[in-house]
Amino acid sequence: MRWRSERDIRRRAAAFALGALAACAGTAAAQDAGFAAAIGARERGDMDACGRLVLDAEERDEPLPPNGELMGADCLAAAGRLDEAMALIDRHLASGRIDIDQLRERDSAGLAALRAHAGWPALDARAQDAAQALEARLDAPLRAALRERAQRDQAARQAVVQAQDEPDRRAALDAMAAIDRDNTAWLRGILAEDGWPGAARVGPDGLRAAWLIVQHADADPGFQREALSAMERAAPADRPDPASLAMLTDRVLLAEGRPQRYGSQFETGEDGTMRLRPVEDAAGLDARRRAVGLPPMADYRRMLSETYGVPVE
Repeated sequence: MRWRSERDIRRRAAAFALGALAACAGTAAAQDAGFAAAIGARERGDMDACGRLVLDAEERDEPLPPNGELMGADCLAAAGRLDEAMALIDRHLASGRIDIDQLRERDSAGLAALRAHAGWPALDARAQDAAQALEARLDAPLRAALRERAQRDQAARQAVVQAQDEPDRRAALDAMAAIDRDNTAWLRGILAEDGWPGAARVGPDGLRAAWLIVQHADADPGFQREALSAMERAAPADRPDPASLAMLTDRVLLAEGRPQRYGSQFETGEDGTMRLRPVEDAAGLDARRRAVGLPPMADYRRMLSETYGVPVE
């Protein structure tokens, strides 16, 4: 049986993630508060509502997924609220949560409008200054190593997807497993020596890369549990976003023979139908998902079916 995870679907739902390290929140019904609702508004073309919902989430100190603020700025700008979009970006430059390359190069109507605005040169200069200041505070070698390893992780998985026949696929899977083992052993050493590499040390992109390595360390569930505990003990700014933590939590619980908590993990049976793996307190599942920025299960099941073209129970 093949396992399917929330992460595959979250990639599809949001356009503002750094390369293949994306972790996005999926779609949501309009009435659901939070970032998931902002993505739902964006998908409906309601940029004003999208921007407003991101601002509301920010005001509530709701943790946003990577580049969530940039998506909000794009929505605001597309809705003609350019000054608010620039102010939103300014508030998050120092933290490193705004991907400068995406800000400068992303092909979208809102960001294009920002770059055409009279205030753009000054904002661009502030973004460059913030990026340089962030670089000076970080452990640059560790950050670079994390990013490089995460890129290898993603390239290996892309090779599996692109394999043309079963022998090629098997070879790609073996190569992927070797990369995962190497990444796991390396990060285990970092964790033992220096603790969890949070954003204050390696930046938001380094933090995402570290989480990705742990997420794919399925061959070593003990390490996944150890790393998850380290993430949970870290300062809030040094933890992955809540949805990413939720996905890792589900993997750890299932590996321990316990029901998952957030419903992110499915498996495909011999009949081709995808089914939810065991979950605790099914009646409260959507409430738990909403609390971490994941979409309702009905939307998630629909997206699974659309993405993989198979029935989903």
